[in-house]
This record gives sequence, C-alpha cells and structure tokens, in this order.
Amino acid sequence: MNKAFTKPMLDDIEWMCIYGHLKPLSIKRMLKAKYNRKIYNQDLYKVIYKHRKNNPQLGNNDVSQLFVYLETLKEKDPRWIIYKDWDHETNTLTRIFWMSPEQLETWHHYSDVILNDNTAKTNRYEMALSFFVAIDNNMKSRIVAQALMDRETKDAYAWVLQCTLDATGITPKVFITDADPGMDAAILLKYPSTFPIHCIWHISQNLPLRLKSKLGELFDQFKKDFYECRNSLVEEIFEQKWSDLLVKYPNTASYLERSLYPSKKSWACAFNNNIFTIDIQTTSRCESVNATFKRLLFNSNSTLIDIFHAVQERLEEEEDNNDYINWKSSLPCNQSSTIASNAFTNIIDELKLFVTPQIQKVHYSEMEMAFNYDARVLDQSYIKNETSQDWSFADGFIENQEIRQITFHQLLSMCNQSSIKNLWGVNHLMSSGIHHLVILLKNGIYKCSCMSLVTRGIVCRHYFSIMLRTSQAQFHIGFINSRWFITTHLNDIKNRPLYSASKFNTNLETSLLESNNSLEFLDVIDNVSSNSISTPYVSFNKQCLYYANVHGLVKQANQIACKTCDESFIDLLKEYINKKNSEALTLEQSDNMENQDELEVDQETTHQNQIGNPIIRRPKGRPPGTARFKGPLENSSHSNEIIGGRTQNKCGLCYNVGHNRATCPSNPNRKKRKQN
Repeated sequence: MNKAFTKPMLDDIEWMCIYGHLKPLSIKRMLKAKYNRKIYNQDLYKVIYKHRKNNPQLGNNDVSQLFVYLETLKEKDPRWIIYKDWDHETNTLTRIFWMSPEQLETWHHYSDVILNDNTAKTNRYEMALSFFVAIDNNMKSRIVAQALMDRETKDAYAWVLQCTLDATGITPKVFITDADPGMDAAILLKYPSTFPIHCIWHISQNLPLRLKSKLGELFDQFKKDFYECRNSLVEEIFEQKWSDLLVKYPNTASYLERSLYPSKKSWACAFNNNIFTIDIQTTSRCESVNATFKRLLFNSNSTLIDIFHAVQERLEEEEDNNDYINWKSSLPCNQSSTIASNAFTNIIDELKLFVTPQIQKVHYSEMEMAFNYDARVLDQSYIKNETSQDWSFADGFIENQEIRQITFHQLLSMCNQSSIKNLWGVNHLMSSGIHHLVILLKNGIYKCSCMSLVTRGIVCRHYFSIMLRTSQAQFHIGFINSRWFITTHLNDIKNRPLYSASKFNTNLETSLLESNNSLEFLDVIDNVSSNSISTPYVSFNKQCLYYANVHGLVKQANQIACKTCDESFIDLLKEYINKKNSEALTLEQSDNMENQDELEVDQETTHQNQIGNPIIRRPKGRPPGTARFKGPLENSSHSNEIIGGRTQNKCGLCYNVGHNRATCPSNPNRKKRKQN
C-alpha cells in the first residue's frame, strides 16, 4: 500500500488549497476522482496544514499586508476609499472600512434604501463583518460598502456610518437594520434625516424567545393579536390595540414596553406605510449575502487579506451578473402575443425604452393580474360610511396587495378636493366587496390604497384594471420611480406622452402635466439627492464624457485665440485657475482645523505598517468542544447511563433506565410502543 503523494498530487493540493480555497473534503474527492486511489485523511491534512502555514499571505503582521495591498490599489485608482482606526495604547487595529470605485457609483445611484447586517465567525480575530446592501434597478442585491469592527457598539457603528458620509456625502433615505440598539443610537447621531426600519423577521424570532415561556398555550393567540396590532392602518387604532394587548397579556407588558414600543415607528405599518421602502420589511437580503459570502471563505480562521479577497470575488460576481443581464436584454427576441400585450401595447413599448427587463417583467405581471379585477365608479358617500369593520388586517408580517395599506379616509385626505377627477372602487372577481380605492386626479396622477406607487415605485394592477374601463386613466412613464430607469435614459421624461389602453386608440402625444402639479417622482430626475454634500460624487464615465467635451472646446478656443494672440483668453484661464485654487485652499484649511487633533495623534503614532493585528477577543463562556471535569462527589447531569458498555436512555419522570419520558408508564399521555 503506497500512501505517499506523488509530485503531481502535491502540486494539485497546493493549487486547490492556496488558490482555490477548497475545503479538505472537496480536495479529497477531487484527488480520488483524478488519480483513482485511496486518500487518507491524516496524510491529506498534514499537507494542507503545511501549505496553509507556509502561505505568504499568512504573515505575522496580517494588517500590514492588507494595508500595503490597499494602498497599492489606491495608487492605481485614487477613487478607492479606505478608512482605518486603531487602539493607540496597544497599537492594534480595531476598525477598517473600504469601498471600491464601483461601489461608490452604486451607492450614488441606489442609496435611497440601504440594508445593513453583521456576520460573525469570518476571521481569526472574531471581528464582526458589516455589509451595506443596496438594491439596483434589476432588483438584485449589491454590496455597496463593508467594514470590520472589533466590537458592535454605538461608537463603532457611529464610526462606520461617518465613514459612509465622508466617502459619499449621501445619507440614505431609508435604513433597514435588525433592531440593534447600538445601531439605532448611531443612526440618530449620524443619519438624523434617515427613516429607520426594523426587520420584522428578527422581531418575530425574539417574541417566542422572550414571551413563550411566560404565556404558554396563549402564545399563539398573542402572536396573532400582536400582528393585527402591528398591521393596523391608523395610528389611533394601533394605540388602542396596543393597550388591549397589554391588558389581555399582562405578563408581556415589561418586554413590549421596554423593547418594542419606543421604536414603534420603525416596525408598525401605521407609521411607515407612506414611505418608499421597495416593499422590504426584513433584512433577508443581507442574510443571503452573508450566507453566500461565507461559502467563499476557507474557514472561520481566515485572515484579513482573505476577507478582502472574498469580498472582491463577491463583487466580481455581482458585476458579472449585471453584465450578463445587460447582454441578455440587448438580444432581439420575439414574444408571443397575449391579452395583456394587446391591451397595453404602447405602454409595453414605453417600458422597454426606459426601464430594465426586471421592472418590465414586474409591470407585465401587474397587467396580467388586472384582468382578474372589476372596477366601478364610486361617490364620496361610500368613503364616508367606511368603518373599521371594513378594514382587513394581516395576521402575519408578510402582506400582499390584496390588503390595503392605507384607509380610504386617509387616502382621500391626501388629495385636494378640487383636484379629484373621480373615484374608483376595485375588487377581485371572486369577491363582491370593495378591496381598494383608486383616486384619479385632474393632473393625470393617481393614488391607490395598495400604495404600490409610493412604497415600490411600481404601477399597480388596480390602476391597470381601471385603464381597461376608461380612457381617463392614462399611463405616464414618470409614474415609475426613477431608480428603476436605465441610467442612460433619464432625459426628457417630462416630455413623454400619456397613454391609454389600446382599445381606446387615443395615443395622446402631449404630456398634459401642469408645471405646478408635476408627477411625484419627476422631481428627482437629473438632480442630485437633497441630502448630498456640495461636492457630490461624479461617476467615472461622466468624468470621461466631460473631459472629451471640455478638451474639444479648449482646443477650438485655443485656435481662435492664437490667430490674434488674444490676451483675454489667457486672463480668463488664469482667473478660473486662481479661483479654484483659492477655494481648494480654503477647504483644505478648514479640514486641517477640524482634524488638527487627529493629525497630532497620527504624528505621534508609528507608521501604519507597524500597526499590529487586532486583539483576538474570545467570546464569553467555555470554548466549544471542551468539557469540565466533574468532581468525585458531583452527580452527572446527563439523562443517560452506561450499562454493560452501552449507553441507555434514562427517563426524566421516574429516572429509570430503558425508556424515555414519552413512553414512561407514569406519563398518562405516553406513546404506546408498536406491537410486532
């Protein structure tokens, strides 16, 4: 039996271990398939350990190697953003934040809704890895920033959020987290204008952990009552149901009042049903990113440079996926004719021109669903007779468009009475009751009680169902949130025509948009976010286009000035250069005054290459895999006993051996053994 590895096998192991980051089981399977011989685990582990130990990436100072690599990238492309912080007493790294140029551009386009979550057990230093995730115009999750922190505290979160502000100058409009108290405090400090949303899934997971032991059999009913309270459409109804919840379940009052009620605006529908959130209620996208990222790591003992390369690999996958989607959408294809395509021909052509294929698909689905609804004109007397018994409440945290997100009274109060054209009630064909209210306004806009246009930026099926019945309901591309547009097609949105359903054959070619009543989403087109700083981030492609335009103008002006040796042209250039240099000098002096204390500390500290590795902080409790030896007088806490060299079950009721609690004769509800 030859156990020794051959030279080709050793080369393959080195390649798969160092560059492939494969786990031992995968390496073993590949070697057995390629060389058709038996592989012993002990021999394979020795070789893998040798290569991992001799890997130049695993030097004594992991931080120095990471800094050198990051500085090399920054020298090649100055748009790289790198921030770091360290303990000045121990001279060890505590936090590091970085963003690539591609992430900067993605943040600039899609920072209106940002998700954040931390993942643990990714590196040997037990540092928490924090991902900032955005949703692009293809509805795909994109990592837009990342940071490593030694502690998950308010100060650490505030430092990371400040890094995002320094790097981009743009504050998210909505920030979705897992309800970490430290992050909530940091958001109030650094993102005061941002609306925080708490993940309802994390809340639902904490409820049984905190309250099930107190409520017992009443927990299932409590959970249903809690969700009915959470899904209330009116703040007054929420407060009433919350009070009833505390009276009905007094054992839960302490936890509910202390942990949930202070942050009610972040998770109760009555407070956030009129905000653009892309209809996201959980951080599940972040959880998915964490899971896929950990598959790229060799193990939880990875170094910082391994973390960085894994993040870069994930970002490359995102870019490749985005390129594939763009390539696929550019291919010509013939789609079969359907009822929806015949009914909304002009609208489908308009969507193909302005929005991405995924958004086209979403709208096409809404058009198909519109044929399952009936619509009729209502008068305001119906709304005045609306009572709380007419409202539907979801008994879970995942709602759908069949459940109204706002009351008819609230929707009507959002509109000026003089601007209302007519009211429509929409209901499913399988039901006779009115599910949703759609208000058509005289300026061409509409409002629906499903709030899809507000929370998702998508035209809903209820409006399409009305378009099938009247020519007064018309579609405009400006209804859709501009974040879903193809970035190269953002011009002349206001000049696009309004379209009715195909059967009316109106094909209006005028915009019909009054200057003082422009569409809700048209304000942000071609404008920098109102939260941005005075020097917003400009994409690299835009810089290249600007350079080409300026270079052409300068060349033409130079030729004209040289013919007469016009000194005014030189004076004009000098004046512009001096003005910009003066502004840059003023800004630099102000920055130096603000960072003077920090610079003094930096001068006293050693060079960044001498910053030590982070201190490994062991979690509380006994390390996993180690057991405490019991004293000779201590009784075993195990419910099993070893008899005759075999382990037998020990009952938790009568403490006899040979059966368990479920089959114990003392248990009246015991399960009877099957008789052969």
